[in-house]
Amino acid sequence: MPLYEYACRECGARFERMRKTADRLSAPACPACTSGETMLVMSVTGGVGGASARAAAAAPACEGGHGPCCGGGACMN
Repeated sequence: MPLYEYACRECGARFERMRKTADRLSAPACPACTSGETMLVMSVTGGVGGASARAAAAAPACEGGHGPCCGGGACMN
């Protein structure tokens, strides 16, 4: 089941709920104030895997100064 993020129009609380896709638009009660005046909001998605920006910045530069190499292979200058 997908995870959806909601916001309460009464108290401004934000919370998440695992719900069936078909049920995503029905307003769940706010856990903070129990109001039914909630709305579905866009949430930020997270990524799994890959290098962080700090790790990429710490990687050795390619020949010619074109930035960090990716994938551990040869530079593609």
